[in-house]
Order: sequence, then C-alpha cells, then structure tokens
Amino acid sequence: MVLHLWLRAGNTVSASRAVDFIRETLNNKPQWLNISDVRADSGFFSGKIFDFLEELSIPYTIVARATSVVRESVMGITDWTETLSGIEIGETLYRAQEWKKARRVVAVRQLLVERPHGTGQTVSRMPRIPLSDVCDHETRQRAGRVAALQQASDMKTE
Repeated sequence: MVLHLWLRAGNTVSASRAVDFIRETLNNKPQWLNISDVRADSGFFSGKIFDFLEELSIPYTIVARATSVVRESVMGITDWTETLSGIEIGETLYRAQEWKKARRVVAVRQLLVERPHGTGQTVSRMPRIPLSDVCDHETRQRAGRVAALQQASDMKTE
C-alpha cells in the first residue's frame, strides 16, 4: 500500500522538506490507519526528522549515513552479540554536531566467510564485515528485528 508520495526533481537533496512530507502523510492518512513505527533509508538520517518523530512519540528505525564520523563511532563498539550465524549486532551512542542530543546507533556486522553475499559497507579495520548502521530510539529488541530483516533479505538473494 502506498500511503503518500512526492515526485521531486532529481537534483533535490534527499532530506529536504522530509519533515513536511512526514507531517503531510500523517495529516492525510485514513483515520483507521495507525502508524506503529517509521522505517526509512539514509536519506531520512536527520536530527530534524528524529526530533519530529520523537515529539510525536513515533518509534523509528532509520539507516545511518555512512559518514566517516558515524563509521568511527561504530568502530568503537566492543560489545557485539551474535544474533544469527555470521551476524552480530552492537550499539553505541552518536551525536552529530547539529543534533540536540545523542541517538542510539545499532550496527549489524557479518562474517564474510559465513555470509559471502552480505550487504553493507566494507570496513577494512573491522574483523567482521560488511557493516550496516541503523539509528533508532527503541530497545535492543529492535536490533534483533534488524538482524531478522537482514536474514530475510539474504534469503531473497540466494
């Protein structure tokens, strides 16, 4: 089901007017439809979007932009938990300069020997790669869902 969409010029910055888009979507949704959470790609990785969703108490999972600062933050994770064979999750707090507060970042890393078709960024200094980052404000339980979604995605490509 497509709830709402905007067609924009190809040279538009992905996060521009994203809060307006989300607000318009929520204001125009059918009354019977409840929004349980928001999932979005890295184009929505913005403190303004996080602030807006948190003000409305809407849980979110948004893929982090793989900037050098985010990657360095993830590199500092020392406590990794295996969720599936060859997949581990870890978490850290990250605060971009323009953000009002730090947010929880959950990283998913895969052992290429066990998961040769794993998706995400290859990080040469990490013993297990590739790596995917997700920013959210939920509990660790959501990270398990991320790993399960990754497994489902892997099954599609096999």
